[in-house]
Amino acid sequence: MNYPENAYRVGYARVDITPREPVPLAGFGRSSSRLSRAVASELYASCFAITDAADTTLLLISMDLQRSGREEPVYMRRYISETYGIPADHVMICGTHTHSGPDQFNDLPSIARWRETLLYPQLKNMVDMALTDRVPSRIFIGDVETDHLNFIKHYYHVTPEGEKIYFGDCHGKPVIDGTTRHATEIDPTMHIVRFLRQGAKDLVLANWRAHPHIYGKRVSHDISSDYVGEWRRVFESRNPALFTFFQGAAGNNNATTRLEDERRAGGVLSHGRLLAEHLEDGLCNRMHEIAPALIRTRQTILSGEVNKPTAEMAQACQRVQKIWNETGNFNEAVEEGREFHIMSPYQAGSCLTRYRMEEDTLPIELNAITLGDLAIVTAPNELFDAISVYVEENAPFEKVLTLGYANDYKGYIPTAFGFEYGSYEADCCYFKPGIGERIRDCFLDMLNELK
Repeated sequence: MNYPENAYRVGYARVDITPREPVPLAGFGRSSSRLSRAVASELYASCFAITDAADTTLLLISMDLQRSGREEPVYMRRYISETYGIPADHVMICGTHTHSGPDQFNDLPSIARWRETLLYPQLKNMVDMALTDRVPSRIFIGDVETDHLNFIKHYYHVTPEGEKIYFGDCHGKPVIDGTTRHATEIDPTMHIVRFLRQGAKDLVLANWRAHPHIYGKRVSHDISSDYVGEWRRVFESRNPALFTFFQGAAGNNNATTRLEDERRAGGVLSHGRLLAEHLEDGLCNRMHEIAPALIRTRQTILSGEVNKPTAEMAQACQRVQKIWNETGNFNEAVEEGREFHIMSPYQAGSCLTRYRMEEDTLPIELNAITLGDLAIVTAPNELFDAISVYVEENAPFEKVLTLGYANDYKGYIPTAFGFEYGSYEADCCYFKPGIGERIRDCFLDMLNELK
């Protein structure tokens, strides 16, 4: 295979970041009482090092963790800048959003030990290996429809004109009318990027919009990379290529099958296997090459206005949290907050976090990156799916990947519709309504500038 003189040079590395001692697991609050006991599947971090003809380098890092974290991007970007001269806005650090990995926001000593003795040394080694591994490469892009594998959480409304409008769960609040429906599939598209490398293994990057499963039950104490681990294992066992997943906009998407065949709706493992099959189908039938071009970037630090609750609301949230922390009884905690429409202890925790913030605004780092006809946008949030779909439909690029949970964590970002009709995500959002549309428009502004 011929490689043009101006071809990208692409390197890759993967490292094991599985904790060696019990750690609190992320997801569903109260992580200090959910310490890991076993490893169901290892956790990995992967790095793509992509260099163009002008010697500009982009690093795309994916970690089998709930989020990118807050400390990790700051630490690693500073290290990479000082060691290799790669600027921070060329380093994207993302989480796959497993709910069965270390809770990066827990202050127990085991998390600090894991971060300092394992995570950071491994991430440093990984970056060095990826940069050393760079060889001339050709990039192919495509997509495939993953029918029946991700569903909106939880409702959509049909307008009199027949338009479907999607939003999150309503927590028992009045819905619009009899046309409201539950659990329908939305945006099944899996985006695929394939790197054919000279004298080295091919690389496959998949970008898909769906919240992870939970390995086992919510009370599971097993460390797990969720469906991503099984997806990776199955794909690599059948194909001579290395696989990496980047989570998309998943704030209101469930990775929950509605297939009639119960054998194929068996949870994390079945889901990963089915995704591997879809990925193989996409690689066989729907890929085409993009011409080499210089890497271009834009970054915007958006100022989001914090949606602070009243003192009365905060007091109610404290009562909910107290019951939850003392008893672990979800229903009892919710009953205490019902008068204030507090529908979960997690919502109460988010509300208290906003109430205690000294700042009236929070910065949201947004990035746009282009490699020819391929565009990438990143946000430190769980974006509602409709936001990224809108960007893809209106951006002046052939393919747009949305990377969620990137470079920080600033919570859910619902659409205006999600705020208007109520949802768990809107109730937990740090920001005032309209933030989703501001982020959406900012993405498009940056992409239009890059075009």
